Amino acid sequence: MMGYDVTDEQDPLGYIGGYPIHAATLLLIVHSVALLAATLLLAFGATGLLTGLAFSSETILTKGWVWQFVTYPFVHIPNSPLSLLLFAAEMYFALFIFGREVERFLGRGAFCVIYGALILTAPLVLTVCGLITKSNYQFVDSWILHLGVFVAYATIYPNATIFWTVPSKWMVALILGGFGLYCLAWHNLSYLLVAWSTALVAYLATRGAGVGDDLPLFANIRQKIQSRPETSRPSKPRLLSRSEAESDDALGSVDAILEKISDQGMSSLTPSERATLERARASLLKRKGSRET
Repeated sequence: MMGYDVTDEQDPLGYIGGYPIHAATLLLIVHSVALLAATLLLAFGATGLLTGLAFSSETILTKGWVWQFVTYPFVHIPNSPLSLLLFAAEMYFALFIFGREVERFLGRGAFCVIYGALILTAPLVLTVCGLITKSNYQFVDSWILHLGVFVAYATIYPNATIFWTVPSKWMVALILGGFGLYCLAWHNLSYLLVAWSTALVAYLATRGAGVGDDLPLFANIRQKIQSRPETSRPSKPRLLSRSEAESDDALGSVDAILEKISDQGMSSLTPSERATLERARASLLKRKGSRET
């Protein structure tokens, strides 16, 4: 199933100095402002506000400060000059590059839903861990959240090359595997669970938003349940109508374009190739509508 859809969701939310602002761009701005605000709060000794915005499983369970479920990723503590450089790299790659591609492919609404699901994943997992172990789990910053955005990108473009021609799907495996080794070495299994849960949610949410066909496991189960022995005589082949033939031609012409998207991303398409995708989509919708009626 193609995720590309030319709708109002592909249009920018607005413009700043002539530069288009999309949802991913707006999130980048919000995170950057949050970093500046945290810096000023630390400078003036107002650390209490940052503590109230950071996630704490104990605070959630005892005081009911549920806003921490959504405020923790915007608490950016500038611990060192290196942390500022890492923050800049995170914002550039996770939101400006990968986030924009995910939004462009799925649409603004689906991107925002996935981003919201990723925000909630870490606090939900740590709250459950707190209930089970009777321990307090604290969590701030957004790097695991934005790792989920990269997983969503890799789900859409699994063979797109990232850093020295490494396919994005293998880059995800390297990151999760490396973080897993780190967590095992320091016995930080809760954060390992957070990272892997976030990656799983990103993958499932992206597939659910329309990337590729149904999940193979679910598709196989459904096929076995719905399959029945063929008892009736095979139907006689019928001639395709002109509209159906045009639809088949349109579908056949997008194979090379889809392969290009998988290798280079949606931004590599020319206007004519985007128009071809849209014609194929319109043909599919028209064919589906005629069958339903």
